[in-house]
Amino acid sequence: MDLLTEVQNLCAQYDLEPSKKMGQNYLIDAEVLAEIISTAKIKKTDHIVEVGPGFGVLTKELASRAKKVLAVEMDPRAALAITRLGNIYQNIEVVTNNILTIKNAELLAQLGSKSYRVIANIPYQITSRLLRKFLSYDPKPKDLLILVQREVAQRVVAKNGQRSLLSLSVQFYGQPTIVTMVPSSSFWPEPDVNSALLHIIINDDYIKKLKKAKLTEQDFWSLLKASFAGRRKTLVNNLSNSWHCEKKEVIKILKKLKINEMARAQDLYLDQWLSLASEVYE
Repeated sequence: MDLLTEVQNLCAQYDLEPSKKMGQNYLIDAEVLAEIISTAKIKKTDHIVEVGPGFGVLTKELASRAKKVLAVEMDPRAALAITRLGNIYQNIEVVTNNILTIKNAELLAQLGSKSYRVIANIPYQITSRLLRKFLSYDPKPKDLLILVQREVAQRVVAKNGQRSLLSLSVQFYGQPTIVTMVPSSSFWPEPDVNSALLHIIINDDYIKKLKKAKLTEQDFWSLLKASFAGRRKTLVNNLSNSWHCEKKEVIKILKKLKINEMARAQDLYLDQWLSLASEVYE
Protein backbone atom coordinates (compact mmCIF):
# COMPACT_ATOMS: atom_id res chain seq x y z
CA MET A 1 0.00 0.00 0.00
CA ASP A 2 1.43 3.41 -0.96
CA LEU A 3 1.56 6.23 1.59
CA LEU A 4 -1.23 8.25 0.00
CA THR A 5 -3.65 5.33 0.16
CA GLU A 6 -2.57 4.54 3.72
CA VAL A 7 -3.15 8.11 4.92
CA GLN A 8 -6.48 8.48 3.12
CA ASN A 9 -7.73 5.18 4.55
CA LEU A 10 -6.78 6.29 8.07
CA CYS A 11 -8.54 9.63 7.58
CA ALA A 12 -11.69 7.74 6.63
CA GLN A 13 -11.29 5.28 9.51
CA TYR A 14 -10.95 8.03 12.13
CA ASP A 15 -13.40 10.41 10.46
CA LEU A 16 -10.70 13.05 10.11
CA GLU A 17 -10.73 15.68 7.39
CA PRO A 18 -7.32 17.38 7.12
CA SER A 19 -7.48 20.89 8.57
CA LYS A 20 -5.74 23.70 6.71
CA LYS A 21 -5.98 25.82 9.87
CA MET A 22 -3.97 23.22 11.79
CA GLY A 23 -1.47 22.78 8.97
CA GLN A 24 -2.40 19.14 8.39
CA ASN A 25 -0.59 18.28 5.18
CA TYR A 26 0.56 14.68 5.49
CA LEU A 27 3.81 13.43 3.99
CA ILE A 28 3.06 10.84 1.28
CA ASP A 29 6.41 10.72 -0.54
CA ALA A 30 8.45 7.61 0.28
CA GLU A 31 11.61 9.14 -1.22
CA VAL A 32 11.39 12.21 1.02
CA LEU A 33 10.73 9.96 4.01
CA ALA A 34 13.86 7.96 3.15
CA GLU A 35 15.85 11.21 2.81
CA ILE A 36 14.80 12.29 6.30
CA ILE A 37 15.85 8.97 7.81
CA SER A 38 19.12 8.90 5.88
CA THR A 39 20.01 12.45 6.97
CA ALA A 40 19.03 11.86 10.60
CA LYS A 41 21.48 8.97 11.10
CA ILE A 42 19.46 7.88 14.12
CA LYS A 43 21.24 5.94 16.85
CA LYS A 44 19.70 3.37 19.16
CA THR A 45 20.40 5.73 22.07
CA ASP A 46 18.55 8.71 20.54
CA HIS A 47 15.53 10.27 22.22
CA ILE A 48 13.38 12.09 19.67
CA VAL A 49 10.59 14.66 19.86
CA GLU A 50 8.28 14.58 16.84
CA VAL A 51 5.90 17.51 16.40
CA GLY A 52 2.66 16.89 14.50
CA PRO A 53 3.10 13.16 13.81
CA GLY A 54 -0.27 12.87 12.08
CA PHE A 55 -0.87 9.20 11.34
CA GLY A 56 2.68 8.12 12.14
CA VAL A 57 4.23 7.77 8.70
CA LEU A 58 7.49 9.23 10.04
CA THR A 59 6.90 8.10 13.64
CA LYS A 60 7.23 4.39 12.96
CA GLU A 61 10.48 4.93 11.03
CA LEU A 62 11.88 6.89 13.96
CA ALA A 63 10.66 4.37 16.54
CA SER A 64 12.24 1.43 14.71
CA ARG A 65 15.65 3.09 15.08
CA ALA A 66 15.61 5.26 18.23
CA LYS A 67 15.50 4.62 21.96
CA LYS A 68 12.26 6.58 22.39
CA VAL A 69 9.94 8.84 20.39
CA LEU A 70 7.74 11.45 22.03
CA ALA A 71 5.00 12.24 19.49
CA VAL A 72 3.31 15.54 20.31
CA GLU A 73 -0.02 15.87 18.47
CA MET A 74 -2.51 18.67 19.07
CA ASP A 75 -5.46 17.07 17.24
CA PRO A 76 -7.13 14.50 19.56
CA ARG A 77 -8.39 12.48 16.59
CA ALA A 78 -4.95 12.16 15.03
CA ALA A 79 -3.48 11.42 18.47
CA LEU A 80 -6.00 8.61 18.91
CA ALA A 81 -5.03 7.21 15.53
CA ILE A 82 -1.32 7.25 16.26
CA THR A 83 -1.71 5.43 19.57
CA ARG A 84 -2.27 2.30 17.51
CA LEU A 85 1.46 2.31 16.83
CA GLY A 86 2.06 1.96 20.56
CA ASN A 87 0.86 -1.62 20.28
CA ILE A 88 3.63 -2.32 17.78
CA TYR A 89 6.39 -0.03 19.05
CA GLN A 90 6.69 0.10 22.81
CA ASN A 91 9.04 3.11 22.62
CA ILE A 92 6.40 5.55 21.33
CA GLU A 93 4.68 7.91 23.75
CA VAL A 94 1.87 10.08 22.42
CA VAL A 95 1.17 13.47 24.02
CA THR A 96 -2.04 15.26 23.07
CA ASN A 97 -1.07 18.88 23.54
CA ASN A 98 0.15 22.05 21.86
CA ILE A 99 3.94 21.77 21.58
CA LEU A 100 4.28 25.53 22.15
CA THR A 101 2.78 25.24 25.64
CA ILE A 102 5.14 22.47 26.79
CA LYS A 103 8.42 23.54 28.40
CA ASN A 104 11.57 21.96 27.02
CA ALA A 105 12.42 20.58 30.46
CA GLU A 106 9.05 18.81 30.53
CA LEU A 107 9.83 17.16 27.20
CA LEU A 108 13.12 15.88 28.60
CA ALA A 109 11.37 14.56 31.70
CA GLN A 110 8.84 12.67 29.59
CA LEU A 111 11.60 11.28 27.41
CA GLY A 112 13.57 10.24 30.47
CA SER A 113 16.78 11.57 28.95
CA LYS A 114 19.37 14.32 29.35
CA SER A 115 19.42 15.06 25.62
CA TYR A 116 17.02 14.95 22.72
CA ARG A 117 16.54 15.63 19.03
CA VAL A 118 13.64 17.17 17.09
CA ILE A 119 12.68 15.44 13.84
CA ALA A 120 9.34 16.34 12.30
CA ASN A 121 7.05 17.48 9.51
CA ILE A 122 5.85 20.50 11.45
CA PRO A 123 2.71 22.61 10.92
CA TYR A 124 4.14 25.48 8.89
CA GLN A 125 2.14 28.21 10.64
CA ILE A 126 4.13 27.68 13.87
CA THR A 127 7.59 27.54 12.27
CA SER A 128 8.97 30.80 13.72
CA ARG A 129 7.57 30.14 17.20
CA LEU A 130 8.83 26.56 17.13
CA LEU A 131 12.33 27.67 16.17
CA ARG A 132 12.30 30.27 18.93
CA LYS A 133 11.16 27.66 21.45
CA PHE A 134 13.89 25.15 20.69
CA LEU A 135 16.71 27.58 19.91
CA SER A 136 16.22 30.29 22.53
CA TYR A 137 15.15 28.27 25.54
CA ASP A 138 16.98 25.59 27.49
CA PRO A 139 17.42 22.72 27.43
CA LYS A 140 17.99 22.87 23.69
CA PRO A 141 17.89 19.82 21.41
CA LYS A 142 21.07 18.48 19.80
CA ASP A 143 19.61 19.25 16.40
CA LEU A 144 16.41 19.91 14.47
CA LEU A 145 15.59 18.11 11.23
CA ILE A 146 12.32 19.58 10.03
CA LEU A 147 10.23 20.08 6.92
CA VAL A 148 9.44 23.77 6.47
CA GLN A 149 8.21 26.10 3.74
CA ARG A 150 10.92 26.52 1.10
CA GLU A 151 11.01 30.32 1.37
CA VAL A 152 11.47 30.09 5.13
CA ALA A 153 14.36 27.65 4.76
CA GLN A 154 16.02 29.97 2.26
CA ARG A 155 15.64 32.90 4.64
CA VAL A 156 17.13 30.85 7.50
CA VAL A 157 20.34 30.06 5.59
CA ALA A 158 20.61 33.52 3.98
CA LYS A 159 23.97 35.30 3.78
CA ASN A 160 25.60 38.31 2.12
CA GLY A 161 23.09 41.13 2.15
CA GLN A 162 20.03 38.92 2.58
CA ARG A 163 20.25 38.36 6.33
CA SER A 164 17.25 38.97 8.58
CA LEU A 165 16.42 38.64 12.26
CA LEU A 166 15.23 35.11 11.46
CA SER A 167 18.46 34.00 9.77
CA LEU A 168 20.68 35.63 12.39
CA SER A 169 18.69 34.16 15.29
CA VAL A 170 18.96 30.65 13.85
CA GLN A 171 22.62 31.01 12.87
CA PHE A 172 23.43 32.41 16.31
CA TYR A 173 22.29 29.19 17.97
CA GLY A 174 23.25 26.65 15.35
CA GLN A 175 24.41 25.73 11.87
CA PRO A 176 21.50 25.48 9.39
CA THR A 177 21.65 23.73 6.03
CA ILE A 178 19.03 22.91 3.42
CA VAL A 179 19.25 19.17 2.83
CA THR A 180 16.89 19.05 -0.14
CA MET A 181 13.95 20.84 -1.72
CA VAL A 182 10.59 19.08 -1.46
CA PRO A 183 7.75 19.67 -3.97
CA SER A 184 4.20 20.34 -2.83
CA SER A 185 3.15 17.07 -4.48
CA SER A 186 4.94 15.22 -1.66
CA PHE A 187 2.03 16.04 0.66
CA TRP A 188 -1.68 15.37 0.89
CA PRO A 189 -3.66 17.53 0.73
CA GLU A 190 -1.21 19.31 -1.56
CA PRO A 191 -0.29 22.71 -0.04
CA ASP A 192 0.04 25.94 -2.01
CA VAL A 193 3.77 26.15 -1.30
CA ASN A 194 6.86 24.04 -1.88
CA SER A 195 8.95 22.84 1.04
CA ALA A 196 12.49 22.08 2.11
CA LEU A 197 14.14 19.73 4.55
CA LEU A 198 16.07 21.94 6.96
CA HIS A 199 18.76 20.62 9.30
CA ILE A 200 19.98 22.79 12.19
CA ILE A 201 22.85 21.47 14.30
CA ILE A 202 22.84 23.29 17.63
CA ASN A 203 26.03 24.75 19.10
CA ASP A 204 26.82 27.35 21.76
CA ASP A 205 29.80 29.03 20.08
CA TYR A 206 28.19 32.47 19.92
CA ILE A 207 26.67 32.20 23.39
CA LYS A 208 30.21 31.67 24.70
CA LYS A 209 31.46 34.67 22.70
CA LEU A 210 28.63 36.77 24.12
CA LYS A 211 29.49 35.78 27.68
CA LYS A 212 33.17 36.47 27.04
CA ALA A 213 32.19 39.98 25.93
CA LYS A 214 30.09 40.28 29.13
CA LEU A 215 26.90 40.81 27.13
CA THR A 216 23.48 39.30 27.74
CA GLU A 217 21.33 37.73 25.03
CA GLN A 218 18.67 40.32 25.81
CA ASP A 219 21.13 43.16 25.15
CA PHE A 220 22.29 41.55 21.93
CA TRP A 221 18.82 41.00 20.48
CA SER A 222 17.61 44.43 21.57
CA LEU A 223 20.38 45.93 19.46
CA LEU A 224 19.52 43.77 16.45
CA LYS A 225 15.80 44.52 16.66
CA ALA A 226 16.55 48.24 16.73
CA SER A 227 18.93 47.86 13.81
CA PHE A 228 16.33 46.06 11.69
CA ALA A 229 13.56 48.55 12.56
CA GLY A 230 13.62 49.93 9.03
CA ARG A 231 14.96 47.35 6.59
CA ARG A 232 15.62 49.84 3.80
CA LYS A 233 17.31 52.32 6.10
CA THR A 234 21.02 52.34 6.81
CA LEU A 235 22.36 51.06 10.09
CA VAL A 236 23.30 54.62 11.02
CA ASN A 237 19.72 55.86 10.58
CA ASN A 238 18.13 52.89 12.37
CA LEU A 239 20.43 53.11 15.38
CA SER A 240 20.24 56.86 15.68
CA ASN A 241 16.42 56.72 15.55
CA SER A 242 15.64 53.54 17.48
CA TRP A 243 18.65 53.44 19.78
CA HIS A 244 18.66 57.19 20.48
CA CYS A 245 22.28 57.59 19.46
CA GLU A 246 23.83 60.58 17.77
CA LYS A 247 24.56 59.81 14.12
CA LYS A 248 28.17 60.95 14.49
CA GLU A 249 28.66 58.51 17.37
CA VAL A 250 27.26 55.61 15.34
CA ILE A 251 29.47 56.53 12.37
CA LYS A 252 32.49 56.71 14.68
CA ILE A 253 31.80 53.19 15.99
CA LEU A 254 31.27 51.79 12.49
CA LYS A 255 34.52 53.32 11.26
CA LYS A 256 36.35 51.80 14.22
CA LEU A 257 34.96 48.38 13.28
CA LYS A 258 35.68 48.95 9.57
CA ILE A 259 31.99 48.70 8.69
CA ASN A 260 30.76 50.83 5.80
CA GLU A 261 28.65 53.68 7.16
CA MET A 262 26.14 53.04 4.34
CA ALA A 263 25.68 49.43 5.42
CA ARG A 264 22.23 48.10 6.25
CA ALA A 265 21.44 45.64 9.00
CA GLN A 266 21.12 42.75 6.54
CA ASP A 267 24.73 43.28 5.40
CA LEU A 268 26.37 42.42 8.73
CA TYR A 269 27.37 38.92 9.77
CA LEU A 270 27.24 37.60 13.33
CA ASP A 271 30.81 38.39 14.36
CA GLN A 272 30.30 41.99 13.25
CA TRP A 273 27.13 42.17 15.34
CA LEU A 274 29.06 40.92 18.36
CA SER A 275 31.73 43.56 17.84
CA LEU A 276 29.10 46.25 17.36
CA ALA A 277 27.25 45.19 20.51
CA SER A 278 30.49 45.31 22.50
CA GLU A 279 31.07 48.89 21.38
CA VAL A 280 27.49 50.07 21.89
CA TYR A 281 27.24 48.63 25.41
CA GLU A 282 30.78 49.63 26.44
